[in-house]
Amino acid sequence: MLRSHLRPALATLLLALPGRGVGAPAPAAAFPLQVLRRVPVTAPGTPRALAFAADGRRAYLAVGRAIVAYDAASAVPTDRLVLSGRAVDLAVAAGGDRAYAALRDPDAIAVLSLQPLRVLRTWRLPVAPSALLAGADGRALYVESTAAGRVLELDAASGRALGSLHLDGRLQQMAANGYGHLFVAVADRDVVDVLDTHTLRLAGTFPVPCTAPTGLALDPVGRRLFVSCTKGAVAVIDTDIGYTFQQLPAASGSTRGLFVFHPEGKAGWKGAAFFAGARGTLSAVRMLAFIRYADGGTLSLPAGSEVLAFDPARGQLWVAQSKPAGASAAAGTLLIFGAAPVTGARP
Repeated sequence: MLRSHLRPALATLLLALPGRGVGAPAPAAAFPLQVLRRVPVTAPGTPRALAFAADGRRAYLAVGRAIVAYDAASAVPTDRLVLSGRAVDLAVAAGGDRAYAALRDPDAIAVLSLQPLRVLRTWRLPVAPSALLAGADGRALYVESTAAGRVLELDAASGRALGSLHLDGRLQQMAANGYGHLFVAVADRDVVDVLDTHTLRLAGTFPVPCTAPTGLALDPVGRRLFVSCTKGAVAVIDTDIGYTFQQLPAASGSTRGLFVFHPEGKAGWKGAAFFAGARGTLSAVRMLAFIRYADGGTLSLPAGSEVLAFDPARGQLWVAQSKPAGASAAAGTLLIFGAAPVTGARP
């Protein structure tokens, strides 16, 4: 577990909570967002990643061997880029001028220009990538390989290898706090490994009080890490001391998560951690205060998906789904959620 002297008063408070250090959950709230529209994904293949441009004007979907660009306001496709491999993840650079696509067959990183949408260069990888994360300062790119049990650090400008670290276990989602730590969920060890991004060395391990963690969502301001577990439950961890101070119920199955402030606008929730699940669920954790959270409800979706992104300019959550069995020729569907009420809209 990480050592920290930044919040001794908070640590004392958390340890005093009932239930052997895990606070009792508040009652579930109604899920804050509703389906606003459904957009067919006509590009062939399985949707694997979604990301918004820094200016909020465009969304990019990695699906099959392509990147599809959408106008974020209308959700109309505007461009499609064919890649040399199968896209497994996508990350937009902090500066917003380019993006990176992790590819399989061959194993590589495609460096993309966003305006216009094109491949600038391709960097071959020594491992098969499973996840990708761009550093907050724009200097580094983190590549996870579940198959190799490794995390690589690359120079975001040149692709030069800056470091490589072996981690034991089945690696799942990564999250970075932007000020020195990278978190990696490890499903078969029931832990989150914490990496020091300055040295790319293991800085510590957070034990997780639920089984098979897969999805992560991080509040970098409150320094809270939300960890979704395959067997059900979400653990809320104070990242300064590595302590789970609250555990909430959740749908079972593998998930991928993200955290956003004010998902309904300034008059709504203070914040939310959203998790999209492979078993066809979309769930939320509601932020009540920096030391108290509540079950934010769960929606059933037509198909499983772990592909989601939030559009802060319009306050909308996008979820990309594969084609359900027996559906039409479309490869999948973009479900766009927002706070505005829509009569009769159901996922």
